[in-house]
Amino acid sequence: MPVRKLILIFCFTAALVNLYSSGNWLNQQSNVTSKLVKCYFADSLMGWVVGDSGTILHTSNGGINWIRQNSGTGNYIFDLHFLNNSTGWCIASDIYAYPYPVLLKTTNSGTNWIKFYRPDTTYMLITVYFKSDMIGYLAGINGVMLNTTNGGIDWIIIQPDTSIFGIHPIWDISFDNTDFGYACGGIQDFAGVVWKSDPGGLEWISQGISPEPVYKIVYDDSMNAFGVGGDPEYGLITLRTTSGGSIWTSDYTNFFGIGKSFSRRVYNEIWVPLSISQAWAVSTNNGFNWVDIPTDNNAVLNDVIFTDSLHGWAVGDNGIIQKYNTEIIGIQVNQNNVISRYGLGQNYPNPFNQSTVIEFVLPEFSKVKLTVYDAIGRELKVIIDEFLPSGSNRVLFKPDDFASGIYFYKLSSKDFSETKKLVIVK
Repeated sequence: MPVRKLILIFCFTAALVNLYSSGNWLNQQSNVTSKLVKCYFADSLMGWVVGDSGTILHTSNGGINWIRQNSGTGNYIFDLHFLNNSTGWCIASDIYAYPYPVLLKTTNSGTNWIKFYRPDTTYMLITVYFKSDMIGYLAGINGVMLNTTNGGIDWIIIQPDTSIFGIHPIWDISFDNTDFGYACGGIQDFAGVVWKSDPGGLEWISQGISPEPVYKIVYDDSMNAFGVGGDPEYGLITLRTTSGGSIWTSDYTNFFGIGKSFSRRVYNEIWVPLSISQAWAVSTNNGFNWVDIPTDNNAVLNDVIFTDSLHGWAVGDNGIIQKYNTEIIGIQVNQNNVISRYGLGQNYPNPFNQSTVIEFVLPEFSKVKLTVYDAIGRELKVIIDEFLPSGSNRVLFKPDDFASGIYFYKLSSKDFSETKKLVIVK
């Protein structure tokens, strides 16, 4: 199969990234000192935060006030998921003694939490996701996954698969609008793994996609997804697919810290908290280039969520809750030379043997497709099929299994298309 690698993307002419070292995020008063690990907001006002020692915090006014709710457990709460403003779940376990995992459920925004015990001490459950009031999933260490169809009263064990990756920890589960399920996980220094389910969510197939664990992936549509992971030694890695998960690319950012969460403020702007490094990794071009900036007040942050471009929250160690400061735009990308039209450049070198570079420019955020055809017009390879921001782009094309001859490559977007010829000599 031909292998493509983006070697230099979005090199904006005279682009300047202006960073403010402080003031992007403002501390909110949580009144706790627990380690906070996950946050969820149903909208710009209603939110929940969970963490160590059974901590559940709730706000109904966008974080102006946080109230501690009675979880009924002192266990470490790993994850939470809400369907709406009222109905949600949390999963808790004792990270030292491995007692019975505890599933918490609320139907009144957390005023009351009901406990369900899973009587098994052989594994730890660390993530929860519900598709509806009745259908939900739990997953955790040793690749275990459980399914309920009656709101959490009864559970059956689903073994995602029997491959070498099937026993890896599962760190996150989600479903898209087409009813396909996705999970991710892995073991440090061994493999990062993703799972994809059938439409019913009962059969899951794993795939090793990186050398380090994957902690979160989000599918933008059926073909395009982005994820983060890493380990303390090598730092943050980012992952991407444009083929529905058939092929993934992983890249080291060289930033110290592990990416266990990310959120988009706007489509192209991604924020990744880097936990113990007391820093953020931030991209303004959909994850192709990154900068690292220090967290405000040297906070160790573990999770982040934006509900829209103006409302975002991050949580971390020592009871830290921070809210995005809309008075300061923390990152701005300015282009001195504005591109006003689409353009496709001639590949170089041409003719070529092992690889060639294809350049193109976009005047605006666009869904673009770059395709290679043979001399009689048959489609051979889709190099790019995704949304990209405006700017200059370079793609390295390696025709590993193409024979010598004349080929054509075509860039298309909206009402624009342009085709040029390339020649392979082997």
